[in-house]
Amino acid sequence: MRTSGLLSVTSLCLLAIGGRADEPATARGYYERALAHEQNRRYTEAITDYSKAIELDPQFVEAYFSRSSLYAGHPALDKREYAKAVADLTKILVIDPKGFSARFNRALAYESLREYDKAIADYTKVIEGGTDFSRNGDGKDKCLAHTHHYRGRAYQWYKQDSIKAVADYTEALRLDPEMEMVHYRRGQARHALKDFANAQADFAKALTRDPDYPNLLNSWAWQLATCPDPKFRDGRKALEYASKSNEKSGGKRPECLDTVAAAYAEAGQFDEAIKSQKKAIELLGPKADEQRKAMQARLKLYEAGRPFRTE
Repeated sequence: MRTSGLLSVTSLCLLAIGGRADEPATARGYYERALAHEQNRRYTEAITDYSKAIELDPQFVEAYFSRSSLYAGHPALDKREYAKAVADLTKILVIDPKGFSARFNRALAYESLREYDKAIADYTKVIEGGTDFSRNGDGKDKCLAHTHHYRGRAYQWYKQDSIKAVADYTEALRLDPEMEMVHYRRGQARHALKDFANAQADFAKALTRDPDYPNLLNSWAWQLATCPDPKFRDGRKALEYASKSNEKSGGKRPECLDTVAAAYAEAGQFDEAIKSQKKAIELLGPKADEQRKAMQARLKLYEAGRPFRTE
């Protein structure tokens, strides 16, 4: 199961409102009207009513949480206001410091604010801090599995710490073996650690669950095309997976075409490798200087009739 965005524990009220009713008299009344606004896609009005509910009852945890979810996670709003989401979730944690959802969602909001150390600290607090999972319908094991997954992702993406990432991904899979995305990400981390055999096993496991995921296909194709250990190279299979990844991505992602070029080179088709590499370079954005430099170096190899090998 792929996961993305903020987790929501709010069940939207299925109220239908035709016009503006009399003003509610209580915080609960404003909250319920806000839920109805959400159900009817009136998100600005929902935020206004959640705010009124909080004004009337500053301890109203559900109103803080629902408002934070709109600030941070609703695609229909013009902008995401992660700092406001963090403020709401922090207020919840003052009231209920052991709650799972507020701390997990605050970690996600910190990631969006690029405050990565704070995000990792919140994930760690969920894991080690006596968190109360009783109010989350998924249960303790699944909540912890998600938290290990996301902390591992943070270590991998922001800290380039593949050892800690692998440890978290492994624990996530122990707690919930059905998390297909974790096999893919653990495969990437193991590849970075030059643990090519286990990376291959993870990629293969992930592929049985999601055979059309472009990023997975691209990652395994890259290992098959460029691995320094010949036991894990296969030009034919690399070209198959890289071509499928490029097709599923619409043929416009330079990193996919870069892998296609590497696969052609591993298969000995250097003319095709040169064509694909030049196209990949053309598609790079104006600020991708490091990526362009690396791709141009690979292009020179292909022009010399040599495949690329990762170090």
